[in-house]
Amino acid sequence: MAQNKILEIALSGGWLALDFVNTVSDRKNPEHFRDYLDSYSSLILWSKRLGLIPEEDEQFLYKIPGDKADHSLQYALKVREAVYRVFNNWIENRTIGLENLNLFNGLLLDAYAYSEIGWDDKGVFRHFPRRDTHPDRTVWEVLLSAESLLLSDKLHRVKSCDACGWLFLDGSKNGTRRWCDMQVCGSQVKARKYYYRKKADESNKE
Repeated sequence: MAQNKILEIALSGGWLALDFVNTVSDRKNPEHFRDYLDSYSSLILWSKRLGLIPEEDEQFLYKIPGDKADHSLQYALKVREAVYRVFNNWIENRTIGLENLNLFNGLLLDAYAYSEIGWDDKGVFRHFPRRDTHPDRTVWEVLLSAESLLLSDKLHRVKSCDACGWLFLDGSKNGTRRWCDMQVCGSQVKARKYYYRKKADESNKE
């Protein structure tokens, strides 16, 4: 089931917002496209896995009415695609279209409306107070994560996997990483290239 699969899906993005975008498979291959964020409970499971939901809030979130749960899921999907469009636009064109920015900025306002500045022994930080236990809190965390990456000096390191279309932050020293996961997509691409090269060699010998 997709609900269980979302607990196993690789976290190869290297950044919270990118891992959220990657809750689908094979964006570059519509025939194999699969959405693992297919229910409100899947959203909670993913959020818990990433440490975004305090354990004491989990049961409360499961008990919200069905119409609110469905609205929260649809909102999460809207945010996911808005974040994807912003970063994919940057990857493909090294610019971000006004339409994509306007959509992202409109959603980002939600995150700021419900968050506040806090202070602890580590310094100043933005957070969502526990009194605002809201089903969309996880998604607001994603929006703030996306904003921080867009404003960082790491933006030029955001890439799209050559094989599956997942987005990832290239942390390699020389910045030449092409796949979200070398052991998965990298191996598959190399295996396909080897297969077709071998087939071509055999054809040339005939």
